[in-house]
Amino acid sequence: MSLMDNLEVLYPLFGQIMITLRAIYDELNPDTKTSVLQRVRELIAGNSHIICVPTHMAYALRLLAQDNSVECDALLADLYKQQHSMMIRRDIILAMARHNADYWLSNCRKQYATLTEWEKTAMVIASFLLGDEGDHWRRVIRGGVSPMAELAMKWVESKVKAGAQPKNPSKSLDTSGLRVRSATSKAIPASPNTLR
Repeated sequence: MSLMDNLEVLYPLFGQIMITLRAIYDELNPDTKTSVLQRVRELIAGNSHIICVPTHMAYALRLLAQDNSVECDALLADLYKQQHSMMIRRDIILAMARHNADYWLSNCRKQYATLTEWEKTAMVIASFLLGDEGDHWRRVIRGGVSPMAELAMKWVESKVKAGAQPKNPSKSLDTSGLRVRSATSKAIPASPNTLR
């Protein structure tokens, strides 16, 4: 794909390119999807100057949330350890939830006290993937969470109770706007008070 081969020249438009690719991702053929995701992984793994801008990294991560490969999970896990940006770390938590990386989320959950508010809220949302472990953990922390995390918890619980949520809630998390998707319906926009 020539667009991905010319990212150096298109650097000022990188955010828009990632937004556009994310919007049309489902319409791309499998070979194009593979090459796009591989190129984005290469940019991150190679510490390209293109993704050194935190917003560029965030847009790239939101596209990589579509990549369920082992390589992507390993890259995201390493990136999480290296990053200090709460926005990037939040997006990684949500991407890992979308990838059904319950092993990683369970480990991350143990660091909850040291997370920023954005990360804590993402972890609360992602914890619905952890089954009984997540249920027990949410009961323990419920009284001590921030108003934002409490709102997110109630929001996801309402989606689960309403049946809008498939068995695996991570499959329906859209990290670009925190939308819940039902298998038979269109996206249900998140409340403006959620993590936008």
